Amino acid sequence: MRLKITISCLLRAFVPLWLFLFLHNNSFSQVTIILKNASDFTPEIQNSIYIAGNFNQWNPGDLELKFKNENGKIALTFIPDSGITYLEFKFTRGTWETGEVYKDGGYRTNRSYFYTPGMLLELTVESFQDIAPTKVIEPNKDVIQFQIYSPELKREKNIRIYLPCDYKTSNKNYPVLYMLDGQNLFDDVYAYGGEWGVDENMDSICNLGWTTSIIVGIDHAGEKRTTEYSPWFINEEYGGGEGDEFGSFLTNTLKPKIDSMYRTKPQREFTSVAGSSMGGLMSLYIVLNHNDIFSKGGIFSPAFWTSKENFSNAENFVGKLPTKLFFICGAMEGNDAQYMRDMEAMYDILLNKKLANLQMRLVVESTGTHSEWFWRSEFFEVYKWLIIE
Repeated sequence: MRLKITISCLLRAFVPLWLFLFLHNNSFSQVTIILKNASDFTPEIQNSIYIAGNFNQWNPGDLELKFKNENGKIALTFIPDSGITYLEFKFTRGTWETGEVYKDGGYRTNRSYFYTPGMLLELTVESFQDIAPTKVIEPNKDVIQFQIYSPELKREKNIRIYLPCDYKTSNKNYPVLYMLDGQNLFDDVYAYGGEWGVDENMDSICNLGWTTSIIVGIDHAGEKRTTEYSPWFINEEYGGGEGDEFGSFLTNTLKPKIDSMYRTKPQREFTSVAGSSMGGLMSLYIVLNHNDIFSKGGIFSPAFWTSKENFSNAENFVGKLPTKLFFICGAMEGNDAQYMRDMEAMYDILLNKKLANLQMRLVVESTGTHSEWFWRSEFFEVYKWLIIE
C-alpha cells in the first residue's frame, strides 16, 4: 500500500497542476443521463437518440449530445456551459419531427432540473413522434375565429375570440383582455408546446361568479413573430422593428372592430393586454406607449434581453393614469436566470419612478421554466389580480 501511494504521488508530481485541475473540475462538472428503458426500443432507435436543450441552442441533432452504448447502457455524459443554473431539454432522434412524446402521441413538455455538478439522471422515454400513434384532437368549437387585414402591418391577422359562459344569456357588457400568441391560448390543435387553457380558466372564473372578460387572442405572425413583437431591430437572425405598427394595429384597427362586434366595456380601465416571452415584452410596451387605451398588463417571462431600448423606453414612462402591471417569470429561465434578472431590473426602473398611479406586482417562481405549462399554471392568479381585485 505504501508503495502504491508513493508511485501515485510521484506520478502526480510530473502532471502539470493546470492539467490536474482541469481533469478534476471537468469530472466534477459533468452531467450523466442514462436512458433506463432503452431496451423498449429497437437497436436502430437506440443508436439515434439525442437531447436538445437550453445548453446547445435546442439543436435536435447535435452530435456532441448523442447517446452511446456505455457498458451495456445507453447513456450520455456532457459538461454544460458555465453559467448554467438549470437544465431544460427533450430527447430527440435527430430532428424535431422525431422528438419524444407520450405513449399515446400526446405532447410532452420539456424536462427541467436544477443543475448540480456531477449529477446523474436515470430517465425513461415513452415514445417518439414518428413511431407513436397520431393523437386526434378536436378543434375547440367554442372559440370564434375571423381574419382582419392590418393596414399598419400590411398583412392579414387571425383573431380568436372567447366569450364568457354567460354572454349569450345576459345583456352585460364585459372587460376585454387582448392576448398575444393566440394559437397557444385555447386549443391543443393549434398550440406549439401545449395550450394555456385560457377558456377553461375563464369558465371556472365565470362559474364562481367573478368578473369575466372577453378574451381576444391575436395569432402571431409565424416567421415574423419576433419582428412584430419587438419595437426595435434586434439582429439579422431575430429581426424586429414592427412593434410600433403592431401596437397601432391593436389600438386603431382591432380594438374598434371588437368594440363594434361584441358587448364590451371600451373604456381604458376595462382594457388589458397580456403575453409571454416576446409577447410579454410587447405587452408591456403596449401598456406604456398606449397608456390612454390600455390600463393593465400581464407580463409573463418577458424577453427584455433582446434590446436595451426596452429599459430606455420604461425610463420615459410618465404614468399619469391608473395602471396595473403583473410581472412573472421562473427562476429556471435563461442562462444564469437571465429572464428573472432582466425582469427585476425593469421592475426596479418603474418602481424608482415613484409613480402614484402605478400598481405593480412581481413574482418569481423557483421551479418556473420558459414554457406554456408554466404560463398556464400562473394565468389564473395574474388574471385575478389584474381584473378582479
